[in-house]
Amino acid sequence: MVALEASRMSHYKKKPIITSMEVHAAVRVVLLQEAMKSCLLTGNDMSSRHVGST
Repeated sequence: MVALEASRMSHYKKKPIITSMEVHAAVRVVLLQEAMKSCLLTGNDMSSRHVGST
């Protein structure tokens, strides 16, 4: 996932190579996406538990 995102960033900047700058940015993007998914799943789970208990 990180390599794909870094490749997209490099392509967007029209650079033929992926630098450490693109890799660092890609790691941030991918980690943020994973954190958001986790938060949404946890929130949905808690919401369904609360609704089910009432």
